[in-house]
Amino acid sequence: KLERFFLLICKHKSKMIKYKLVLIASLIIFSFGNNHAQTDFRKGYYIDLEGDTVFGLLDYRGEIRNSKFCVFKKDSVSDQKKFYPGEIKSYRFTEGKFYLSKKLFVDSTEHHIFAEFLINGIADLFYFRNSEGNHYYIEDQDGRILELKNEEEKVTLEDYGQGVRETKEYIGLLKLSFKDCMEVHSEVDKAELNHKSLINLTKKYHDYVCEGEKCIIYEKKPSIIEIKIMPIIG
Repeated sequence: KLERFFLLICKHKSKMIKYKLVLIASLIIFSFGNNHAQTDFRKGYYIDLEGDTVFGLLDYRGEIRNSKFCVFKKDSVSDQKKFYPGEIKSYRFTEGKFYLSKKLFVDSTEHHIFAEFLINGIADLFYFRNSEGNHYYIEDQDGRILELKNEEEKVTLEDYGQGVRETKEYIGLLKLSFKDCMEVHSEVDKAELNHKSLINLTKKYHDYVCEGEKCIIYEKKPSIIEIKIMPIIG
């Protein structure tokens, strides 16, 4: 249908009518592309409150939206279901991101969200993102959940005036969480507040203190680049 529409545009002699047809075609293509970009269902599953695993398709979105709710359907023609934190235990994309229903504190305020489960070991690592930025949490073997923060504070430096420095609170909290393993403390001082650094450090801690059982790292496998060709009018 779009092909016949473009042929009609090319054959028409009136510039004004041709301009209007081009405008209509552009709106059709934009609407078509936008509708298709609204969902991205991928294979996965969720675990309900009774512990049963339900396989199907999960709508893959950005980090902020993924932490708010989960959209599931049994197959490509089934109706969608929306689950909020507390309504299911967890959900996971096949061989990809894994989200747990968790109650976590941000600046003394409790949030019930789907936290991304980064590593499952002697110490667990969680992450979520909201409009204020990235938030990392570690749950140590004593069951304490600590937010790993690195805030900025204003300081006054002699001869330089006012400046800003990073508090790096997460360094002390990591050492507290890994207090039974001095071997990793030197690496904690070099740790950065990002996925790669925290996952590597937590894995090393697990390998030191746990005998015979590997930790589980939930990482999204790199996807194959997909190229889509579609008409563009300009």
